[in-house]
Amino acid sequence: MKKTLLSVAILSTGFGLVGCNEVDQNGELCSYYVKQDMNAKDFDSALSRLETQSCQESYPADGYMVDKGTAYMGRAGTSLPDIMFSVMDSNDEGSEQDDSFQTFVDSMTSTQSATALTDLKLANDVLSEYLDGTGDDERLGVRLINSMVNMAQTTSAINNLLGGELDSWFDDKSDITDTSEANYKLERATCALEIINSIGTQETCNDTAVITSYSGPVSVTFNDGSTYSTYTVTDVNAVEETFLAGTPAFMVMTEGFCDVNYATGTEGDTDIYPCPLNRGNGDELGMEEYLLDTLKDGIANIESVVDNLPSVSEEDKADILDSIDEFKTEILAESSETDIANIEIEDLLAYLNKSESN
Repeated sequence: MKKTLLSVAILSTGFGLVGCNEVDQNGELCSYYVKQDMNAKDFDSALSRLETQSCQESYPADGYMVDKGTAYMGRAGTSLPDIMFSVMDSNDEGSEQDDSFQTFVDSMTSTQSATALTDLKLANDVLSEYLDGTGDDERLGVRLINSMVNMAQTTSAINNLLGGELDSWFDDKSDITDTSEANYKLERATCALEIINSIGTQETCNDTAVITSYSGPVSVTFNDGSTYSTYTVTDVNAVEETFLAGTPAFMVMTEGFCDVNYATGTEGDTDIYPCPLNRGNGDELGMEEYLLDTLKDGIANIESVVDNLPSVSEEDKADILDSIDEFKTEILAESSETDIANIEIEDLLAYLNKSESN
């Protein structure tokens, strides 16, 4: 109940759409049926309604965009209460272990759907469009929702970077004496990200105690004309993993494996590659943007908005801001930066690898 009350309080702040959830006298207001769809978790139906001009015109002040963004969030397997309370609870659960951000990522990714990355991007796009041109003090609730979407995007990016194997990040390898027992998924992924971004030299990545070699780039062109570069990273257990890069250099988010015709394949087979998440539909999703930019934007906007939400209790505001402060402290711990707005991808990679001790 508290989650529902908090999310309603946030939505009502600066939204300015009084009565948008009510049915009109004839029972024909589209927003009513959209809400019914979303309550039933039929997000595709809600989105289909919201695509029609008649439905959009039944909302005041372009408010349909907020419902549209909310529906994309739902289809991604998350919601405003889910994100809000994952943020607030992570500090309580993880502060003693200095891993509250890990706790937040674990909580968020446990419920996200297979389409989370693309749906969260769509949610961010439509909410950003809605907010475009409004003043800093207007529609605060929607600004906070979009900031929470930013945070959810970062958790999805981390999960995608690790191929869903979050344990490879959580595991403390400092006591491992037999390296064959370790899962070095995180180290392979972050090394590939370094190579693709030219953060370090070849020797820097090869000289780690975990990565023994890498090769690339090798060019591959898919049947729609999309051309990528592949990089293969090998760890001390002789586990090889291939990553995809776009042009200019950025790590492409992938899902599963396929041939150049986007037909599903098996990892390691001849002419099988990591499959671009958008599978030839353009607008490739770049790992760096989701790992870093959305994180910084989300944190900055949450901090700027929360204190100005009049309908949210001081206790809830304090819980949210305490968790954000804890996130910043953890992420900056391995960096020379003191302001998270100034961190670069190498700083975030240092944080992701903070438990590595091999």
